[in-house]
Amino acid sequence: MGTGTEMPSAGIGEIRIGEISLDEVVLATIEPMHGNQLVVYTHLKQGVDAQLVPATRIVLSDKLSEGHALAIGGLLGSDGDQIVGGWRGKPGAPDSTTGVAVWTPLDPKGEQWRETMIDADDMACEDLQLADLNGDGKLDIIASGRATRNSKIYLNETAPAQP
Repeated sequence: MGTGTEMPSAGIGEIRIGEISLDEVVLATIEPMHGNQLVVYTHLKQGVDAQLVPATRIVLSDKLSEGHALAIGGLLGSDGDQIVGGWRGKPGAPDSTTGVAVWTPLDPKGEQWRETMIDADDMACEDLQLADLNGDGKLDIIASGRATRNSKIYLNETAPAQP
């Protein structure tokens, strides 16, 4: 995990906005287009009266192989959102991986994160969405993979958040 304030020179492939605490809005991106980095920009100011302040850029992972899917939502039922990323890799290419993972902020400012692998090498993820599919009040992950010719539903079986 690294930090820096430089903006990517090769562009951004995916971008989503979320809230990781009551006062911390973040942008999550995959950089560059179909790239290898999952990046989060923290310390964004919101509202009409907000001053322009440089965001903090944190690289959550530089191990994606053709990062292609991104979503943010409250998977854990807590006050903050988690980031879900998917990558499609290059099937058959040496050292190319595919997968879906979730990144969870470990502090209210988004300075520390935990990565949880959801699916390693069985989903060449082109796109994903979050929705409560079974009506239990928790967001589930729906992913599709063109190269692996599959769609998968990952039901959220986490324990309810403690009040």
